[in-house]
Amino acid sequence: MKKLHYKEYGFETCSSFSNDIEKNGPVDAPVGSWLYLYNWDKWNKPENITFGFAAAIAFCCGVVGAAMGMSQVYYVGPISQLVGNGDIGFWLAMAFSGVSYPLLRYVELKRFGK
Repeated sequence: MKKLHYKEYGFETCSSFSNDIEKNGPVDAPVGSWLYLYNWDKWNKPENITFGFAAAIAFCCGVVGAAMGMSQVYYVGPISQLVGNGDIGFWLAMAFSGVSYPLLRYVELKRFGK
C-alpha cells in the first residue's frame, strides 16, 4: 500500500486531520480513499457549496416518472398502461432522476462554476 499525503491531491490543509497528519506523517490509505478525495476545509462554506438546482429538478423528474408509472386504484399512469397496468413507478422514478441528474449537474457546474 502506498503512503499518501493530503498535499498530493492539492489540498493545502486537511482541517480535522491536519494535526494527526503533521504529528504522525502520511497516513496509510488506499488510492482514492474518501480521506483524500474530499476537501474538508470547504464543506461548510456557502461559496463552495452547490446551489442544488440540479438535485431539485432531478427530484421533480423522479416524481414525474413515479406518477407516469404508478398503477393504483385511484390512478393508473400512461406508461403503466402501456406495460399492462404494472406498477413500475419506483423504477421509472429512479431512471428519470438517475438520467437527469448527471446532465443537470453538468449544466449547473458549467453555468455557476460550482
